[in-house]
Amino acid sequence: MLRFGQVVPGSVKRGYIKGTDIENGARYLDILNCESVLPIRTSLGRFEVRLFADNNRTPCFHCKLTGHPSYQCKDRPKILNERRCYNCAAIGHLANDCPNEPYCSYCNIKGHPRRDCESFKHYQEKEEYGKYGPEIFEGRQENKSDAHSDCDNDTLFEDGRNDTANTVNILIGASNCTRLGETDKKVINASKSGANFENFPQSLDLAAQKSDSHKVDKVAICLGTNYILSKHKDDCDQINLLVTKAVAQVKAAYPESHVGLCSIIPRKGNSAQINRLNRSATNVNKFIRKLCAREDNVDFVDLEKLFYRNGTIIRSMFDKADNSGAHISIEGAQNIKENLAISFFLQNRAYRSYTHRRTLNVREATEQQHLPPRIE
Repeated sequence: MLRFGQVVPGSVKRGYIKGTDIENGARYLDILNCESVLPIRTSLGRFEVRLFADNNRTPCFHCKLTGHPSYQCKDRPKILNERRCYNCAAIGHLANDCPNEPYCSYCNIKGHPRRDCESFKHYQEKEEYGKYGPEIFEGRQENKSDAHSDCDNDTLFEDGRNDTANTVNILIGASNCTRLGETDKKVINASKSGANFENFPQSLDLAAQKSDSHKVDKVAICLGTNYILSKHKDDCDQINLLVTKAVAQVKAAYPESHVGLCSIIPRKGNSAQINRLNRSATNVNKFIRKLCAREDNVDFVDLEKLFYRNGTIIRSMFDKADNSGAHISIEGAQNIKENLAISFFLQNRAYRSYTHRRTLNVREATEQQHLPPRIE
């Protein structure tokens, strides 16, 4: 709000529903030397907000003029009576009585309404990914040529002709994953203390050295607990971009492999900084879950749930001697090892491909009903 004038220190107040102590999401503040006209909408961090000024500095929502609130606008009755059809965008009737061909108000092409417009869905998905959406989609397009169809995977694994004798799985992680040791003779632990999403190419090089000439079946990525959240704790979009790039790099290096993307585990502690880091981790994990649902041959491995009981962090899962709260205990390592094996490494790829296709079909059906996507 500083770009509109000088905010009076201590003037910010919360809004409440009249007659209750329940907050309504509004915020009130005093501004000195305020601009003569304020925009109706502006951005506050990652959020778009509405602005209202008590001296009519914000334009009327209907006529776009200042000097009066929207509810007193003389053009308001006329505008309210001009109902627009959401099917053909014409005025004078509603969509359920529309006799015309559908018209998309987003791409300005007849033949489909906006809710079925692929360009509009693409735009919404970009908005959901934040300011790094274009880069995420660019990386996804570059790696589409390396993706294999689910049908090919089903055929390969159902007829039993695939050779798994010389295949290995790879675990790419940081210091916490080094505590897992050798999880299985078929799993190569390419974890390294200090590894993170920013220096991910170095982790891939280490994985290539350790896997040698073996065929790689699955790659699990388990990073993000320590360095990445400490450096980018205020920019979840930047973390999301780094995560997406890491998945693209694994797909490029191992185009025939299945990728498991682990959620970021929390830190132990009650300080304001640690609580802030854990909130960022939860937001990034939501993005990771959606990313895995949309990407082919990428599975979500939920490790975050292992460290919570009834919404409270399980302290025994962390190293008591570690004051940072970032490193796990022997119990935590054992739980991660078992969860990785059961949820990812030991799962049949043909079954997981079928499940992934079914999840996408369910999401497409719910989108047609104007409901948010559901992940099974």
